Order: sequence, then C-alpha cells, then structure tokens
Amino acid sequence: MTKTFAAAPFTAFAAAAAIALTAAAPAFAAPATPTLQVSYADLNLRDAHDAQTMLHRIRKAAVAVCGAVPGASGSSLAETDQFDACYRTTVKGAVVSLASPAVTQAYNGSGRDSEMAAR
Repeated sequence: MTKTFAAAPFTAFAAAAAIALTAAAPAFAAPATPTLQVSYADLNLRDAHDAQTMLHRIRKAAVAVCGAVPGASGSSLAETDQFDACYRTTVKGAVVSLASPAVTQAYNGSGRDSEMAAR
C-alpha cells in the first residue's frame, strides 16, 4: 500500500471550488488547485523523529504549491502576504487533514510556521 498525502493550498476559494466540483454539472470546470503528493510510506507517524520528517515534507510541499518564496527578486509586499497566507493555511490544513497526533504535536511545538509568515 502506498502512503501519500496531497498538499494543496487550503483557502476559502479552494474549499468552495472543491464543494462546487461535487455539486456542479460536468460541463463546468473549476480552476485547478495545485497539489503535490507527499509520500510517508517510509515513515512511522507515531515516532517523533518521523513526525518531524513528515512536517518538513509538508512544509516543502507548501512552498512548492504556494509559489515563490518571499523576498525573491521582484516580489511585492502583496505577493509576500499572499505567499505567507497560502503557506500558513496550507501547512495547517495538511497537518489537520493528516490527523497524526505526533505530526500535530510537532507542528504545534515548532512555532516555525508563524516565523516563516513573519518574513
């Protein structure tokens, strides 16, 4: 059995689009929400070290789906704010959706996501 988790931007729009997809007629297409499969087949999510590894993978996936890292050449304040909001909600949504107590504990204890957003 392959264990993967899809990381995608968790926004009100994305949630509305997902709901709309289930209720809409096939003729209507919703905008594509970027996703990235994150494997954890090699991890024991009950183990604290492996939970940290999974959290790291989720964060990397969030950066990939949310776009350019803030501070990159030519990024505006609005783009930085958009990235920060996407990153925070994507990581938090992925952790909640994964429903692993050890990953949740690693996320709650790190404070790193709020630090990333403060940049």
